[in-house]
Amino acid sequence: MQMLTDKNPVPICLFTFNRLHNTIETLNALKKNYLAQSTPIFIFSDGPRNETEADQIYQVRQFLESVKGFQSIEIIKQASNQGLARSIIKGVSEVIALKGALIVMEDDLLTSPNFCTT
Repeated sequence: MQMLTDKNPVPICLFTFNRLHNTIETLNALKKNYLAQSTPIFIFSDGPRNETEADQIYQVRQFLESVKGFQSIEIIKQASNQGLARSIIKGVSEVIALKGALIVMEDDLLTSPNFCTT
């Protein structure tokens, strides 16, 4: 397991769905964090439950592809809907195995500049 420091802060796992406006606000707030540029972020994008949601999710994913301002950005896209609980359990398990620690967020949270931690 790696040592967490200001140069190696806790990675963030962000779980998104079909709320573009919320996702934009959440990521904009995260980018204002003092340690954002040294923080890796894993973004999990759940798949649609129906055709109406497919377009909304496409728009969210188009935005996610443009995100910058973090040490690294990994976007994990699900083809079909996994549901929040399954998505979080699977995503957290994968990132914990890789990094040993993480911060879990959903796409409707706003953070202060001190949010990213070591």
